[in-house]
Amino acid sequence: MKRGKCITVCLLSMLSLLSLAGCEAEHQRPAKVYIPDGYVGWVRIEYGVQGAPELQTDFFGPWEYQWFPASGLLQTSSPLRDGAASVNYFYYSGNETKPLA
Repeated sequence: MKRGKCITVCLLSMLSLLSLAGCEAEHQRPAKVYIPDGYVGWVRIEYGVQGAPELQTDFFGPWEYQWFPASGLLQTSSPLRDGAASVNYFYYSGNETKPLA
């Protein structure tokens, strides 16, 4: 009987952790923002655009990735949330990235 109780507790704990991981998407995430190398000007994100792709996020990790095209306008079907918990900025060119000074 003691072993059966332990298995039940373990299964309930795993179920609780999985349900909490599913709720994480609604909270603020830290963002990694990628801007084309050499880009000069304002960048803009339009949220909730029908037919646009969702922002990339890590499945278990906290990061949200914002890759701006050469136009500086990023359209996404993802909803606008309260804002990023923190933001890291990078330039990108092809497959190479470097931190924005």
